[in-house]
Amino acid sequence: MPLLARAVLFGLVGLASACGTHGGVPAAAPTSTAPTAAASAAPPELEPQGKPASTFDSSDELHFTETCARILRDLDPTMGVEVAQPLALSIRTSSRQLGLNLHRVWSYCARNAGDCESATLGYLERTVDEVATRFGPPEMTQVRAVIREETYPGAVADPLVAGLWVLYAVDTPHAAQILTTSQLEELGLDAERLRAIARENVLKDLGPLAEHVQILPDDGIGYIQTGNYYVSSYLLDVSAWKIVADQMRGRLLVAAPTRDMVVYADSASPRIDQVLPSILKDFMRRSSIPLSDVVLVWSTEGWSVWDGGP
Repeated sequence: MPLLARAVLFGLVGLASACGTHGGVPAAAPTSTAPTAAASAAPPELEPQGKPASTFDSSDELHFTETCARILRDLDPTMGVEVAQPLALSIRTSSRQLGLNLHRVWSYCARNAGDCESATLGYLERTVDEVATRFGPPEMTQVRAVIREETYPGAVADPLVAGLWVLYAVDTPHAAQILTTSQLEELGLDAERLRAIARENVLKDLGPLAEHVQILPDDGIGYIQTGNYYVSSYLLDVSAWKIVADQMRGRLLVAAPTRDMVVYADSASPRIDQVLPSILKDFMRRSSIPLSDVVLVWSTEGWSVWDGGP
């Protein structure tokens, strides 16, 4: 699902908390790794009362963030919106305080300057819609275990491997809200139960890995991209990858260059140490939601970083 149709919101305090209580906000990621999604089409023109009259300023991270804050205030004057830091906004409503991370849409703008204003306006308009409709405790059926290249202050997070993290999100049609420790009480869960339910939910959504893999030729590289935003979460199902590993002459290599794609290959393939990193970088460059170019090696115990050998 295209990211610009999904606001990425971070709950800073629970619904039961006082609105004036401030929690941490997600740190802005370096723009070189911050993913975003290309808009599939230019968003519809906003109504005159919704589109700010002043200049759209994307000259640097801070001015872009201030511009987004102003647009959100214009779109919904009932929301309190403040700049927490470059590429991070604090949003206060009558019942909750949230953080909005802008580093993905900023990264999109850096690569698509001509579409920046239109895409940003559409993204922020959908964010306002999501904030207006998503109040009430999250449901357990909505939680997903997701792979990310960074964690955030207060987030429930577990290291996976090589700088990749498992975070836990509440999935809705328009947004993925990263869960914080303060929100576990709303779900009635402890961290261990959250992990189990979130993993079960996302793997059920994705379906059996075996349905998406194929036997590779000697020099082949396979990939899984089903249209599901969370395909990279297949990395969580370590045991399911055995059927793929059994096909390999060497070791099974796996990478998640984007959030919605997993790539796999045989370490015994010719020139794989040159070809695979190049392909991963190309996938990341062309994707609106890049994740990681780290190549992992499968074993029954889990993932480790590939040393480049056969």
